[in-house]
Amino acid sequence: MKSTIIIDINELNDKLPNEYYYICFSSFEERCKTIAHSLSVSKIIKPYVIRNTDPFMNEKNKDNYFEIINTLPNCETIELNLNRPIETANAFNKLVSSLIKENAKNLVVDITAFTHETLLIMIKFLSAHTEAFSSILFIYNNAKDYSEWLSKGCKEIRNVVGYPGIFNPSQKNHLLLLTGFEKERATKLVELLEPDVISLGNGVEPTNDNHSNTMEDIQNEFEQWSKSLQGVRINAFDFSCKDINNTVKALKRIINDNPNDNYILIPLNTKLSTVSAALVATENNKIQMCYPIPETYNLEYSTPGNMVTLFDYKNFVIQ
Repeated sequence: MKSTIIIDINELNDKLPNEYYYICFSSFEERCKTIAHSLSVSKIIKPYVIRNTDPFMNEKNKDNYFEIINTLPNCETIELNLNRPIETANAFNKLVSSLIKENAKNLVVDITAFTHETLLIMIKFLSAHTEAFSSILFIYNNAKDYSEWLSKGCKEIRNVVGYPGIFNPSQKNHLLLLTGFEKERATKLVELLEPDVISLGNGVEPTNDNHSNTMEDIQNEFEQWSKSLQGVRINAFDFSCKDINNTVKALKRIINDNPNDNYILIPLNTKLSTVSAALVATENNKIQMCYPIPETYNLEYSTPGNMVTLFDYKNFVIQ
């Protein structure tokens, strides 16, 4: 069944397999270690912790990384420089190949602190080998609160490895944007990509009701921004921040209405809606995915919540 469940973090261990391989991502966010701290380590056959080795990585990243590896014994660290996406892709290819070689049946992935780009790349490799696993459980810690901004500026926009798309120069370029808290990056996308059409997604159904007012403010800001754009057709639509199926359906409706357009899909909202975008783009290889790289992050962007979303990625993939 294609479904997610939302449970208290204290109930999480009861929902996980008796034995599994675990993957998580260490970042500056406090939420990156919340799930790791709650797990019953006796169930974990082997934990993998992904670590950003960018030399400009702040001290909070390092502190969180050491807290995680001290929580999970016998961790294997996967070091990535997030400024080198080809190396990231090679690392995930190697990881998935290693898991298959070890006959890892149950995989549990904490997707909370992945960047959108690294999550998309990892999903690309997992989706090619879903049959090798009995389950691929994704866990997401629903934030208690968000600040009003995640990042500032946009230093570059790059194609996501594994989602090159297929473009017909005689057709319209259609930017399909799942908005979040990052208007500056969205603005840069429009300036550089110069789309003919923009489908501007407004996030609804927050992962926590505490986010409703902030989301409404952001939606109003994007609405005013879209009115200022010249020479481009704007279509607005709603997508769910937490329901993967609903967001997949919303994206497919737009694509099916104009199947010949050249689609550039950019998810800038929750990791759950990013999974929806990956599912749509994996099924339809005409879709290109891009990722705008921020200049700086807000290190106090979110606070951990006590609820988590859990789902088996295998159940959403077309076999």
